[in-house]
Amino acid sequence: MTFQSPTTLNDDQLTIQELKTQLEAFSNHQKHEFLNHHPITDLVLGRSDYIDQLLRRLWSASELSNQTYLSLVAVGGYGRGELHPLSDIDILVVSRKKYPPHSRAPLVSLLPCYGILDWKSVMPLEPSMNVLRSANQI
Repeated sequence: MTFQSPTTLNDDQLTIQELKTQLEAFSNHQKHEFLNHHPITDLVLGRSDYIDQLLRRLWSASELSNQTYLSLVAVGGYGRGELHPLSDIDILVVSRKKYPPHSRAPLVSLLPCYGILDWKSVMPLEPSMNVLRSANQI
């Protein structure tokens, strides 16, 4: 199976099973390219670009992009465009809205993609929550 660009996925394709299938197809494509001596830097950057497209698509499908107080930020190796095949995907959800301490559920759990990206065999995602002042240290 050939992978499909996340930007071309329709809403009906944004299911956990379909996205797992697409991620696996993309990983297989990259493995094939690696075995055919494609430049590593292109593969690492290509993986980051693919995940960027996927997260943007999921973010917009969930209508979180309409929440003007929220921002989705790529950090770590992924944020630098250095997403290796077994790397985790570090994202930061920043909110200008203050949440009361008793209702601080991790913002990442608001993302419908959490269940998809938590698929450890393809892309590990480790959620955590920090207040904005500690985000500068991340």
